[in-house]
Amino acid sequence: MSKLQLYSVMSVGTLVYVYTYALNSLMLTAGTSGFISSIIGCVIWLIFITLASLFLKNHENKRLSEIVYYCLGDFFGMVVNCIIAVIIIFSMSERLFECIRLMKLYGYNYTPAFVIAAVIMLVCFYCGKAGEKAVAKTAIPVVFAILGGIIIVIISGLGQFELGNLFPVLGNGGSGILKSSIWTLSAVDNIIIGLIFADRIKSKKFLKSGVAASITALVAYTVCTLCYSLTFPYSSGQNNTSGIIDIA
Repeated sequence: MSKLQLYSVMSVGTLVYVYTYALNSLMLTAGTSGFISSIIGCVIWLIFITLASLFLKNHENKRLSEIVYYCLGDFFGMVVNCIIAVIIIFSMSERLFECIRLMKLYGYNYTPAFVIAAVIMLVCFYCGKAGEKAVAKTAIPVVFAILGGIIIVIISGLGQFELGNLFPVLGNGGSGILKSSIWTLSAVDNIIIGLIFADRIKSKKFLKSGVAASITALVAYTVCTLCYSLTFPYSSGQNNTSGIIDIA
């Protein structure tokens, strides 16, 4: 898997959140300081990525599951790998629910939820049969489409920005910023999916792709939360449902 493919897989899972409930959730907990929380959360994750790559230097050319077994042994390795699998399933279920909600909200409001879910599951099944390399190649145009969509939405909403919506700059205070930073970490940690998709983990490739994806997330989340706060006052922004789409 090339660095661009690994970067794309990492970025898609993270950037898609700006189209969902992420921005209004940040505003709900941090107030007008959501962009500060994004910066803190992404910087912390960038440090984690760097430390993780240093650890991976001792385990070149191994899959993530193999590294877990090697470090923890057969029994505890199996337990940890099962936990990772459960976390991934839970994360995918959450995204499936959010995808169905947005599709019904913006174009398929008369289509039963189970039909939309069935179509998505068929696509996932096909992707599973095609293999991780095919998915990684598909992720390249998808990530650029997501970034292009963000740019288009921001440009279309420039006329709605009100500087006064940013005050007070610290929003709900330090505790709100801290809580939102933790939430940002939970969104950005989708970068770890790159470890699962990588057929053979190479520390330098993971470091470069992970750092690039983290910086992309840092810029995207900061810009999107800042634009969201400029567009919507706190009283209404926290009640929106579709992230950056609401700006358009």
